[in-house]
Amino acid sequence: MDVPVAAVFENTAAAVACVAWVTLLVVHWRTTKGDVKSGLWQFLHFAEDWAHGKGSGLSPMAARVEKELIEVRVKILMFFNRLCVHVVFLMISLQLLQFLWEPSLHAATWLLQSVAAYVPHVLIIAAPWLFSSSLLRPLQLFFFVLVLTTILVSGSNSKDEMMGRLGFCLSAQVVQAFIFPVGAVTVVQSISYAAANTWVMGQAFGAVTLWLVLFHVCLNVLVSIALPVIFEFAVREWIVASFQSQDSDFLIEGFRQMLKGICDGELLLDSNFQISGKAPCLQRLLSSSEDFAGRSFRDLLVDDKARKVFDDFLKAAAVEGVREHLQSSAAPRCLRVPLRAPSGQTISVDVFHVPLPPSLYGESTAYHLLALKEDVQSMPPPDADPTQNVLPSSLLASRSAPTARSAASNESYEECYDELAEMTLLVNASTALMDIEEAHLRFVRKTDEPKVRMGMPTLKRFARPLDWVGIDAALRGYARTVQEGPCGQQVPEEKQALPSMTMRVPGESRRHLRARHVSVSSPFPRHHAADDVFLFLHLVGFEGPPPPPTSRLGELDEDQCPPSPPLTGQEARVDLEPTRQEPGPGSGRRPRRRRRRSVPAEDVTRAT
Repeated sequence: MDVPVAAVFENTAAAVACVAWVTLLVVHWRTTKGDVKSGLWQFLHFAEDWAHGKGSGLSPMAARVEKELIEVRVKILMFFNRLCVHVVFLMISLQLLQFLWEPSLHAATWLLQSVAAYVPHVLIIAAPWLFSSSLLRPLQLFFFVLVLTTILVSGSNSKDEMMGRLGFCLSAQVVQAFIFPVGAVTVVQSISYAAANTWVMGQAFGAVTLWLVLFHVCLNVLVSIALPVIFEFAVREWIVASFQSQDSDFLIEGFRQMLKGICDGELLLDSNFQISGKAPCLQRLLSSSEDFAGRSFRDLLVDDKARKVFDDFLKAAAVEGVREHLQSSAAPRCLRVPLRAPSGQTISVDVFHVPLPPSLYGESTAYHLLALKEDVQSMPPPDADPTQNVLPSSLLASRSAPTARSAASNESYEECYDELAEMTLLVNASTALMDIEEAHLRFVRKTDEPKVRMGMPTLKRFARPLDWVGIDAALRGYARTVQEGPCGQQVPEEKQALPSMTMRVPGESRRHLRARHVSVSSPFPRHHAADDVFLFLHLVGFEGPPPPPTSRLGELDEDQCPPSPPLTGQEARVDLEPTRQEPGPGSGRRPRRRRRRSVPAEDVTRAT
C-alpha cells in the first residue's frame, strides 16, 4: 500500500520540527542557564526578604539605598500628581457631559470612579504635609482596586468605547509601575489585570483564544512586572553611584581638611598645572595677598631648572598609572621645590603628589593633589635686633636650658587647654611693650576625670601640701558662714583670713609665690539655700620680706673711737641678762639679783 506523498512530507516536517525544537531548547538552556539561575536566586532572595520583613537584615548601605529609593518614588508621585490631577478633572467633565446626555448606570459608574480618582490627587496638592512615604502602600492598593474595577466595567458598553477605556487603564498601569515599589502586590496586579483584560476582551469578541490570553499575559507582565523591576534597578544603581560619589567627595574634603593640620596646605591642580579653587596656603607660605586661583603652579617656581624637575616628577607618576597608584598602599612621592615669593625670597617647600582619576568632576583630564610642607630648617634665622632685648634680666637668669626636644625642633609648640573658656587682658597701650596690667581667665568644667589635659585649675593643685589643711579649714569655715547666713544678705569680708599663703608658680613645681595678705569675701548674694557658694580670694603683698632694721651701732668706726680709760684696781660689771621687771605684789617671788663677774686689772689694761 503506497503512502501518500503529503503524509510523508507532514511526518518528515514534524520530525524535523521536533529535532529543531529540541536542539533549540538545548542551545537556549546552555546559553541562558547562568542567567536563569541568577534570576531564580534573586527571586528567592527577594521572596525571603519579603517573608521576613524587608529591611530587617539589610546592611547599612542597603538600608540607606532603600530609604533614598522611597524618597525618589515620593518625588515621582508628586510630579505625576500635578499632571494627572488635570487629566482626571478633564475626564470628570467628559463623564458628566455623557451622563447628562445619556443617563445610564454605566455612565454613573464611570463618573463615580473618576471622582474617586480625583479625590486623592486633590488631597495631595491641598495638604502635602499629610502625605508621607508610609502612604505609598495604601495608595497602591487603592489605585489597584480602582483600575481593576474600571477594567471590569469597561466591557459592558460598545466595542469602540471599550478599547478607549482599556487604553486609559493601561496608561494608569504604566504610571503605577513608575510610582509604587515592587513587591507581592505587583505580582497580584499583573495576574489580576491579565485575567480581567482577557475576560473583557472575550466578552466583547465572543471567544477567549490562546493568542488572546498570551497577549494579555505578556502585556501585563511587561507593564506590571518587567517595567517596574527595570526602573527600580536603574534607579537603585543611580542611587548607589550617587552615594559613592558623595562619600568620595566627603572623604576627599575630609582628607584635604586633615592635610591642613598635618602639612602647611594642599592644592588641586588640573592637567595644565593650574590651581583649582582658592589657595590660602600659598598666601601664607609666600606672605602674599594675591588670589592664586587659576594661576599655573609652575610659574611660582624659581627657575627653569626647577620647572623641569617638577615636570619630570609628575610624568613619573603618570607613567605609573592612576589606578595602580591609588590601589597601592605606598606613601605618596615627594619632591622639594623652591618657590619664589613676591618679595623675592626663596621658600623651600616639600611637595607630596597623588594623581587623581580623569573622571573627576566629569572631565577627561587628569588632576593632581599636592600637599605642601615648608622646610623650616632651610629658613635663615632672623637678624638679631639689639633694640628688641625686652625680656627682664630676672627672667633671662631664671630661664632653664633647652631640652632635647625643644633644641631638636625649630617649630612652635602650642598648648591646648580643654576647659579654658575665656581670657580677658587689660593692656596698657600707652607703653612701648603693651603692658598687661590685669588678666582674667574663665574656666568651664567639662569632666571630672583626673586625666583631662590642661583642665580646670584647683586651689589644692597650686597650694603647698603642708599648708593645704589650714587653707582648706579657713575657706570652709567662711563658706559655712555664708551658707548658714540668710539668703540675699551679703556676708562681711574677712580682711585677714590667713596670715600668709604660699602657692606654686604655674609651670614651676619647685618654685613658690608667697602672699602676705589674704582676704576672703563672697561676691554673689545667694538667693536660694541650694545655690553654690563662691568666694573671692584676694592675695596681695607679693614683694619680698622687709629688710632687717639698721643697727644703732652700724655707723660706729672702731678706729675713730677714743680709747677708754684704764680700769686699774676696779671691777668691770658685765650684765649677762637684762633686768627683769619687778613682779606684782601677789606673785610671792623674790627679785632675782644680777650676776657680777670680776675682771682682773691686767686683763683690762691689755685689752685697751
